[in-house]
Amino acid sequence: ATSELYTTEKKPADHYYEQVALTQVANRIPVHSLTHQRQFTLHHFNTNPEEYSLIFTSSATAALKVVAETFDWTGQDEIEKTKDNYVQSKEITHNADIDENNKCVEIDENESLNVGKPVYDGSPGVFVYLQDNHTSVLGMRELAANKCKQTHCISHNDIFQELNIRPEQDNSIDIDTYSGNSLFVYPAQCNFAGVKYPLEWISQTQNGALNKYINKNASVLPSKRTKWFCMLDAASFVSTNRLDLSLIKPDFVCVSFYKIFGYPTGLGALLVKISSSDVLKKSYFGGGTVLIALSSERYHVPRPTLSDRFEDGTLPFLSILALRHGFDTLKQLCGSMEDISMHTFSLAQRLFLNLISLHHSNGAPAVVLYTDTDYQNIDTQGGIVNFNLLRANGEYVGFVEVLNMANLYDIQLRTGCFCNTGACQRHLGLSSQDLKHQFQAGHVCGDERDLIDGKPTGSVRVSFGYMSTKEDVDRVLLMITTCFLEEPVINKLPDWWPLHVQMYRKKFYNYLKPPEKIVNFHKHYENLNFITVDSSENKREKVSNVEHKRTNHTQLQEETSASNAMRLTHIFLYPVKSCGALSVSSWSIGPRGLLYDREWMITTPAGVSLTQKQDTKLCLIKPNIQEDEDQLCLDFPVSKERSEVSLCQSKVCGDRVQGYDCGDEVAQWLSDALCRDGLRLIRQQDSDTRAVKADKKTNPGS
Repeated sequence: ATSELYTTEKKPADHYYEQVALTQVANRIPVHSLTHQRQFTLHHFNTNPEEYSLIFTSSATAALKVVAETFDWTGQDEIEKTKDNYVQSKEITHNADIDENNKCVEIDENESLNVGKPVYDGSPGVFVYLQDNHTSVLGMRELAANKCKQTHCISHNDIFQELNIRPEQDNSIDIDTYSGNSLFVYPAQCNFAGVKYPLEWISQTQNGALNKYINKNASVLPSKRTKWFCMLDAASFVSTNRLDLSLIKPDFVCVSFYKIFGYPTGLGALLVKISSSDVLKKSYFGGGTVLIALSSERYHVPRPTLSDRFEDGTLPFLSILALRHGFDTLKQLCGSMEDISMHTFSLAQRLFLNLISLHHSNGAPAVVLYTDTDYQNIDTQGGIVNFNLLRANGEYVGFVEVLNMANLYDIQLRTGCFCNTGACQRHLGLSSQDLKHQFQAGHVCGDERDLIDGKPTGSVRVSFGYMSTKEDVDRVLLMITTCFLEEPVINKLPDWWPLHVQMYRKKFYNYLKPPEKIVNFHKHYENLNFITVDSSENKREKVSNVEHKRTNHTQLQEETSASNAMRLTHIFLYPVKSCGALSVSSWSIGPRGLLYDREWMITTPAGVSLTQKQDTKLCLIKPNIQEDEDQLCLDFPVSKERSEVSLCQSKVCGDRVQGYDCGDEVAQWLSDALCRDGLRLIRQQDSDTRAVKADKKTNPGS
C-alpha cells in the first residue's frame, strides 16, 4: 500500500495538471491514459470493451444508484420499436402484395410484425433482491417501488429453495409476450459474514428461474413472462477474489476500488454488459455527456458511447490514473488474486477454528459465531469472521467494549451491522419488531448502543486483506482470551456444529466443488494449542492440561460459593468519556451515580463527542481527581506537562453540546496530545437533561 501511495503521489508531481475544459483535455491531460486505465481495469476482470462498458462512479453505492435511477421497467423502447415495425409492415403489405408473376399475395400483418421476437405488453416488471444485500440495495428498492410492478425481498433460505436446482435446468416459461423488464440484485459475497453466493444464479435468473415473482400472489403460473436482468454487487467479493467475466455474464456489476486497494477513496465503477445497455434510460445529463444541448429549447443529443453518456462532469482523473499503480502493487506484493483469496481465506479459517472452540472454565461458550458455511471451502467462504462474545454467565459482551479493548491491542476491526441490516437481523435472530423496538429505545445505525434489553444491536467483524498476517490472527485471539475469558479456558467442538455442517452442505450441494484441502476438525482439536489468559508470559498451553486446571478451578468455585465470600475489590470510573479509567477502592455517590463519572467529554470542532472509535489514543489519557483542590488532572504518556482543570467552570458552550467549556489552556493541551486541532474539554451541566428525558419516557405523567 505504501508503494502504491508513493508511486501515485509521485506521478502528478512529474506532470502538473491544471483545471481545463473538455476541449483542452487532449492537449494537457493524456486522455489515452484514461482509456488505457479503463481497458486495464476491464482486463483485470477478464473481459473487454466489446463485451462490457466500464462507467466510473464515486463508489459502489453510486453504481447501484445509477441502475436504480435509469432502469427501464416497462421496456418502453421495445414497445416503440414494435410500433415502428408495425408501420413498416403495413407499408410492405400495401406496396409489395403482388409477386413477380403478378399474382396476388396475401400477407398476414400479425406474422410480419416482429417475427421471432418477444412482444412487450407495456406493464412494468418486478424488483427482487436478497435479504443479505447491502443497505444501498434497499435504497434501490425505494426508487423501484415507484416504477415497477412489485418489489420482493427473498430470504437466505428461500433463495436456495428457489434456485437450488441443476444449473443446466431452465425455469423459463415458453411464452413470447414480455411483461416488462425485471431486475434481481444479490451480492457475490455478503459483507456481513463472508458467505459467497453461487455465481450460477446469474444465468439461472436470466433464464427465468424467478418468474414466479412476476405475480407472487397469483394461484397459477403467470400467463406472461418478464425479461430478467441480474445485477451483481461485487464490492466485497472483488477485494480479495478474482471476478472472471469471461465465465459469468451479469448484466450489471458494481465495484469499489477503495475496497480493493485502500486507496484511492471515492472511486468505484459500474460494469454494464453491452447487450444489456439499452435498458438503462438516462434523463439527466451533465457536462461532457452530450454532443449538443440547447438552452432555449428542450433539445440535446447524448454522446454515443455509454461511459461518455453516464460520466457527468469532470472525472476524478488523478484517482483513475492511480488504479494502474494499485493493480501493479497487488501483483508485485501478492502475485495473483487467487493467491490473495487463498491467503485471506486461510487466515479467516484459522481464526474461526480457534474461536469456535473457546469456552469458559464452567463450560459455557465464549463466542457466538455468525456463519453460513463450515470454513472448509474457499468457493463458499471469504476472508471474514463475524461474532459476538459471551460472558461465563451467558450474557453478551457489548461490541463497543470489544472495540475499545481491540484499540488497546492495536487491532483494527469493525463493529455494528456494517450497513447490512438484513444479514444482521437474520444472524442475530431479531424480528422486525425487535429492530423497531431498539430504534424507539434510542439505537440508530452507527451509534454505540451495543446492547438493549440484553440483546446485541450488532456484532464484531474481522476482515482480512492481502496485507494481513498470521500474527494478526494470534493478536485477536490473545486479546479475546486475555480480556474476556474466565480461565482455565476449555477447548472443545460445540454440540451444534455437526448439524450446522449438514445444513450448509445441503444448501450448497449443487454448487460445491471438492476442496483442495479438507480440515479434519477432530484431529485439529486434538493437537490445538491456544493462547492462555496469562498475559505476563503469553505462554501456550496444551489442551491436555486444561481438564486438570478446570477441576481445580471448579473446586475453588465451590469453596468460594460455600463461604459466600463476595467482596468488591476495585471501582473504576471514567471522569472523561472514552478516556482511561480511574481506579479507586472507595468513592462517593452523586445524583447521577458515581461522583464525576463521565462528567467530562472531549468534543471536536463540529461540537460532537470524540470517541475511541475515531481516535484510539483517547484511552491513553489518564484522569485523576484531586477533590481537596477541586481539580481534574489529565496525563498523557508522551506529554511533558500535566493539564489541570478546575472542577468549577462558568463558560457555557454552544447548543450542540450543552455543558461548560473548560478553557483554552486544556483545549490546546488536548490538541497537542492527540494531534487534532480544535478539541475542547466540556463538562456536563449540573442539570442532567438526558436523565430528565429518560425519566419522561419512563414516567410520561411526571
